[in-house]
Order: sequence, then C-alpha cells, then structure tokens
Amino acid sequence: MRKTITQSHKVELDSLKQNGLLAPKDVVKAAQDPANPLHDLFTWDNDAAGDKYRLKEAQTVISAYYVLIPSNPTRPQRKYVSLAPDRVQGKGYRDISNVQRSTALKQSYLETALADALEFADRYVAIQEWDIVRKAIISAVARARIAAGI
Repeated sequence: MRKTITQSHKVELDSLKQNGLLAPKDVVKAAQDPANPLHDLFTWDNDAAGDKYRLKEAQTVISAYYVLIPSNPTRPQRKYVSLAPDRVQGKGYRDISNVQRSTALKQSYLETALADALEFADRYVAIQEWDIVRKAIISAVARARIAAGI
C-alpha cells in the first residue's frame, strides 16, 4: 500500500538531502525520532517490519521465476503474474498459463499491462526529451484498448 506523503513529509525529506542526494538511510535515521513528521510512515515494531520485508522478498522471488511459453518460445515470461484487481485485494500472483486460458483473466492482464505502461510513461515526465516517448506510449495504449474493445 502506498503511503500518503503530506507537505510536512515533503519538507522533511527535502531537508535531508546532502550534496543533492536523498539517502534512504538518512531518512530512516531521521524518522526514528518520534517527533519527526516521517516517524509514522514507518513500521517500528521489528517483528512486523520483518514480516513486511519478507513479503517484499517473496514478491521479488516470485517475480524472478521465468518460463518459456508456447506462444513465444524464444522469450522468457514470468511464470506468475500480478493482475491489478489482485493487487488491490492483496490476493497474490496467478500462473500465466491459467491467465492465458481465461478470457476474463487475459483481459484483466491486458488492462493491468496498459495501466502499467501509462504509469511508466508518466514516470519521467520531467525530462523534456521523454515527451515524444510518452506520447507514443499513450497513443499505443489507446490503440490497444480500441483493438481489445476496452
């Protein structure tokens, strides 16, 4: 789940920059102080934090599992994929072979991919030269949605 970053959080984060860099270790160090505005954004119970970290590690492990699929046997594909509705509900990952066999799941996977593409397109909006790539992604997503009937 994404944390909501308030103006006071932004001010604090900006104040922690050193030589133009914001280091995660500096953020954690500052946030350890209960009076720091960032404090409540962290899990300070080490058991709970450890559990959260292991869940992130599990996501990394699941995402590293690749297989070759019949429709494209020369390009490895993730064995387990994350669909947007499952992300919201915290359910987990689906086997790509099951997703490919189900029209509804395949549709959801396409919608997830298109949403991810748009999110990626906006990630580098601060780079003026990126705008041509961003516009191409947005156009391609629109064409894919039309082709898929969504």
